[in-house]
Amino acid sequence: MYTRFVSLIVLFGFILYLGGCTSKRCLSPDEINQVERKSTVWVTTTDGTEYEIHTPKIVDSRLTGYVEGEGFKEI
Repeated sequence: MYTRFVSLIVLFGFILYLGGCTSKRCLSPDEINQVERKSTVWVTTTDGTEYEIHTPKIVDSRLTGYVEGEGFKEI
């Protein structure tokens, strides 16, 4: 009986783990202006470098915001 109970708890935990996954989606330049100022944007450049940009905004044709560990960044 104890083994069945532990198995159910492990199975339930695994299902919760799968439900907690996040996804990424691409934004067009028009959509990026609609992003909330307090949100976070993940950017992957053509060379494969990934950035997590906090408080993103568009200035002219550049995406600007705070990148943890690197400070203020313009892309």
